[in-house]
Amino acid sequence: MFDIFLRLNISLRQLHQFAVVARELHFGRAAAQLHMTQPPLSMAIQSLETSLGVRLFERTNRQVSLTEAGTAFLTEVEQIAEKLDLAVNRAKKVSAGEEGEIRLGVLPSCSVLPEVLRTVRKERPGLAIDLREATTAEQLALIRDRRIDAGLIRPPVAYPEDLEHLVVATQPLVAALPDDHHLSKLPAIPIDAFRQERFIGTPTDNANGLHGRISALTAASEFEPNVVQVVREIPTVMALVAGGLGVSIIPKSGLETGYSGVTIRPIEMPAGAPPPEIALWLAWSRHNGREPLHGFLEALRPTLT
Repeated sequence: MFDIFLRLNISLRQLHQFAVVARELHFGRAAAQLHMTQPPLSMAIQSLETSLGVRLFERTNRQVSLTEAGTAFLTEVEQIAEKLDLAVNRAKKVSAGEEGEIRLGVLPSCSVLPEVLRTVRKERPGLAIDLREATTAEQLALIRDRRIDAGLIRPPVAYPEDLEHLVVATQPLVAALPDDHHLSKLPAIPIDAFRQERFIGTPTDNANGLHGRISALTAASEFEPNVVQVVREIPTVMALVAGGLGVSIIPKSGLETGYSGVTIRPIEMPAGAPPPEIALWLAWSRHNGREPLHGFLEALRPTLT
């Protein structure tokens, strides 16, 4: 594409000089505008005409005018200038994190996603967001392999040293009970009440922060829940609870109220115990230098902690 400049031995400088002369139709005024003397400008235009093999200007002692070829060439040169201006502006916007694509991992049923998207669209309308639904463990691997730029995750039990994060939200942990369960009549469920219950748990893998938070709550009452089923996704937990297979503890996101057959209640903790809550993080690698990621973070940072 760009070998035409070498093949014809022309430069953007010559195209600029031609456009100024074409607008002024006066070599003296054009030379002054270009901050050069007239003889070098005349030589540059003659060189351009030689390279193109066409006459661009009609010259007499009294006036300068464009030939038909010169008029056609001017139209194309102006389009080249406009395209180049757009290219420069686009490069600057991408470099500033105002345009480009951000690859974002999200947890299934991520309740804060709409607000994140609204904020980014308002602050960085030129950023395109490519969403990938994945668990926390999967997102950590994707961040490590640079297959996503950032992820909305639950805080893992342990995480890579290069992982940076912002707290997006802190959500209460609530009890999920079958509608006909005897505890569902209580306004709040003491954590100790789970001691004798069949419990729907989450995986114990290193990246599952929900399991760690539940373990901290039950440890405060010195017991381990009687886990009868382990599932990864909250919708599956809710389905099992609705089916009467057991009770569970889940993050309160506003989405859990739509499940028929499940009663949601707050959890009561003993004095001095950790609060029944869990954070949601926006996480990324500090070694990821992509400009769209920086723009994405700058858009969200003022709204986060």
